[in-house]
Amino acid sequence: WNCSNCTCKNPFVLEHCKVIEALLKMDQMQFKCENLVSGCKETLDKEKMKVHQAECIYRPIKCTGFVGSCESKVPFHELLDHFNHLEAKPGTILFSTFGTRMEKHFLSCLHRRKMVTFPLRKFVVSDITFLNVMMLLNDSFHHWIVLYGSRNEAKNFSYTLEYFNDTTTPKVTCSYTGQVVSVDETYASIIENGNCFGINRKLFDKKFIIQEEENKFKFYVTIRNMKEEAKDENYESGIDDSD
Repeated sequence: WNCSNCTCKNPFVLEHCKVIEALLKMDQMQFKCENLVSGCKETLDKEKMKVHQAECIYRPIKCTGFVGSCESKVPFHELLDHFNHLEAKPGTILFSTFGTRMEKHFLSCLHRRKMVTFPLRKFVVSDITFLNVMMLLNDSFHHWIVLYGSRNEAKNFSYTLEYFNDTTTPKVTCSYTGQVVSVDETYASIIENGNCFGINRKLFDKKFIIQEEENKFKFYVTIRNMKEEAKDENYESGIDDSD
């Protein structure tokens, strides 16, 4: 087959190529997951693969910033087991979820080192796992809530932190509301982007450390499922989700 418009007058293809023919006949090319070496066997077209890889259970998660100075990269589906094997310190969290308050005791020293991560604690609400993360960095106290899930899933949840010191008159309170972040995020990006609560350590000590019980402070966490709340609002207003 010769192309009369080609200046060289030579055929574009000298021989019939079965590989090119097969590729041209394919509706969509198939791609293997980038986490193949970690055990994922998924094969999908380009667009579906982008969605899959964002939520693949074999995707690597950086442990750094969640517990101590651990520098490991752990597959998503092994992350909770990895946390369980790290050194655990005694401690408690006061938190409320979906309006139901569950009290536990938390006690941890506010160390004076440049960077300190508090004991990591997880809690489960409606079969969804969240992580409570607190950190002292550069003389500031930071606090945020992490979803054990993907970035897309984390967008469905918000949280409110409520700190209080009822040993003073009047009682000292402070609250912060933000979006839950995914385990795919690093502590550096979370703090840099302002996706967490932050306060000067000395001010936090002065306002919220209970003087009678050194280094103890109290707070509640409230988790909101915005997707479910939107569904409830649509139902009550007669709006169809498919609209």
